[in-house]
Amino acid sequence: MNDESRRAEIRRFVELINTSPRDMEPFDAFYQDDVVIDWPQSGEVIRGKQKISELRLALPTPPRVSLRRIVGSGDLWAIEMVFDYDGELFYTVVIHEYQDGLVARETAYWAAPFEPPAWRAQWVESARSVTS
Repeated sequence: MNDESRRAEIRRFVELINTSPRDMEPFDAFYQDDVVIDWPQSGEVIRGKQKISELRLALPTPPRVSLRRIVGSGDLWAIEMVFDYDGELFYTVVIHEYQDGLVARETAYWAAPFEPPAWRAQWVESARSVTS
């Protein structure tokens, strides 16, 4: 798959989170059967497409997602998003590593927004935006 096709596929993946969060079949089409999903901040690893499907179905409230940016090429891609869980925002980076056209490994990092310290105000500007 060329890079533009991969970018379009990733956009579809993000859109599915918003439009079909409980329909696992389209999500399953993105992953290897033995995909490894790593959440370093909590120390959790999910092994296998079946377990990630079950976990996603068990989410009490699926998030709304805003796409910020997609970067990558070949078999390595990073997706920047904002996940909104009923008003609780998490700035998120998801790294997809592809093998044979499907995601073989996904690593996700979530960060809650915070107020910047006043001491650096003279050098920075606000970049807060949850839309792409």
